Amino acid sequence: MSVVRLLAAFLLTFSLLVLNGAVWAQDEKSDVCLSLKPAATQINIELITPEPVYDYTKTIKMLSDNNRSAEWLRKNKLDELWSHTDLRTNGVASSGWELLSDFYTLSKPVDQFGAYYCPYVLQVNIDILFKTEISIAKEFPPGTCEFDAIDGHEYKHYQVNRYVVEQAVDKMRRDMPAIIREMEAKGHVPRGQVEERHQGGPVGYVRHIPEGRNPAGNESPERQGGHPGGI
Repeated sequence: MSVVRLLAAFLLTFSLLVLNGAVWAQDEKSDVCLSLKPAATQINIELITPEPVYDYTKTIKMLSDNNRSAEWLRKNKLDELWSHTDLRTNGVASSGWELLSDFYTLSKPVDQFGAYYCPYVLQVNIDILFKTEISIAKEFPPGTCEFDAIDGHEYKHYQVNRYVVEQAVDKMRRDMPAIIREMEAKGHVPRGQVEERHQGGPVGYVRHIPEGRNPAGNESPERQGGHPGGI
């Protein structure tokens, strides 16, 4: 904001304080903004969970990446029991999600000078796409008993990950109205702080959700000689 705008904002704020005698109390600020809100917020949060896609092009050697196996052992504190050279992966279920969001916001002035505004969220649209790719080593072609065992095991990973995402989205649906109410209940702010207020509400909440893979940590190699499932 320029020096001229800062000075103008200061003068307007000072004149308001002189005219009104004091800064409005927090509950009065909330009441004023709630009374000016033009409509209730519309919240649309959709989760899309297609069935997994399959990849049969990789070999056991390709799936049994030593770096990934070593990392998995360290993560699960098993590196003192097994070496990554003792492990192999016959199948992998890799899950991830993408999030698209749109927010329709509005700020209404509460004084004749346009010094203070009430920030509102009028609509929230969030689409979440949860995707899974199941890779089964080409040494186990479809139709074999080994393939069916690996596929059944990896599909369970998909189901677990999908459940985790479904629970997270349900929580988002429960939390979003409260996040919006909390933001709007803070009342009016100086004109220059409107965007900051919006960033601290649902917009900031969604932007801090990381996109990633394997929410349940499902990539797990199996020990040589174990059953062909990848645990």
